[in-house]
Amino acid sequence: GRKQVTVRQSSGVAIGLVRMLDRCQTRAEASQEHIADLVEVLDAGLALPPIDVVEITTSGGGASVGEWVVVDGFHRHSAHIRFGAKRIAIRVVAKGTVDDAAKLALKANADPRGLRRSNDDKRKAVTMAFAHPDAAKWTHQQIADLCVVGADLVRKQLRLAHSYQCALVAIERNIKATAEEFKQ
Repeated sequence: GRKQVTVRQSSGVAIGLVRMLDRCQTRAEASQEHIADLVEVLDAGLALPPIDVVEITTSGGGASVGEWVVVDGFHRHSAHIRFGAKRIAIRVVAKGTVDDAAKLALKANADPRGLRRSNDDKRKAVTMAFAHPDAAKWTHQQIADLCVVGADLVRKQLRLAHSYQCALVAIERNIKATAEEFKQ
């Protein structure tokens, strides 16, 4: 499980040890314009704020012990890569597993000081929460709190997910029935 740690900052770690995993990215899509703006900041010799990471203590899920997984700061990380930086400043917000990182990432970008979340970003965070291994234990309100959204959005996304699942079951039945017809 996740171990609580005092948040600590690093002046820079090897960028190759910092993992950007899809299951921790709550943005519906990256803003190439924002990344380009951040590259300009780096090109001007200025530093970007550290990215928030979880220090991995148990290997698995796409990361190994001794690596860090980004939970907030994907655009800044991408800008460093595009700029050709070898090191990146990090802020370790927790120690734990990739599952812990995925849970912490749900609230990423909710702070109004950064690039504002779109409605698609909020919906993606809620959908990601449904896929989390601990999701069955969470109430609608807990998911809303984790994602920093309203409980109504959680209920709406759950209805959509259920409708989608029902449609998939119906399609699968139709495929099986059609296959049986062709066998005869």
